[in-house]
Amino acid sequence: MPTYEALEAITKMMAQAAIGALFISLVIGVIAAWSLKESFWHTLLFVMPFGWLGTISGLIAGSSREAIVGALLTGMLTIVGAMLSYVFAKESREEWRRLLPFSVILLSAGALLGLTAGQVGRSEYEAYEKEYERWLLQYENADLPAIALRIRYMDCVKRLPEDAAVECADILTGKP
Repeated sequence: MPTYEALEAITKMMAQAAIGALFISLVIGVIAAWSLKESFWHTLLFVMPFGWLGTISGLIAGSSREAIVGALLTGMLTIVGAMLSYVFAKESREEWRRLLPFSVILLSAGALLGLTAGQVGRSEYEAYEKEYERWLLQYENADLPAIALRIRYMDCVKRLPEDAAVECADILTGKP
């Protein structure tokens, strides 16, 4: 069951990826709008999904070590590549053709950003897991036996008269 620290690491990783995707989408959108003399909002609405797709794909690949992730990402990128090929070959969408290089750049930059954020998040989560394992070992081997001994002592003190409390102290020292 994830604890607060684990959820915090996952949330931090996702927030960094989202902020990064938004930032690079805005930067590439401004560059594309300026260089193509297009409307900023029109340009941004076209290129931003590629930034998010790249970032999310990179985040999934960076934070996971499962083989299925590679196959999933390959399939997604194949579909995007087929769509780009269709749009690039179609004569009727000339305005989209001019934005495609910026979309591909944004897809690649987003994937790199997502990979980095995913790997950093995975390493933080793995560090948390190691620390939790150490804590659990300490708790099971030292803390629980001490707590059990304290409970037996308190139970002994409650059952015996006050002048016989010395016998209960023998429980703590291990004397017969």
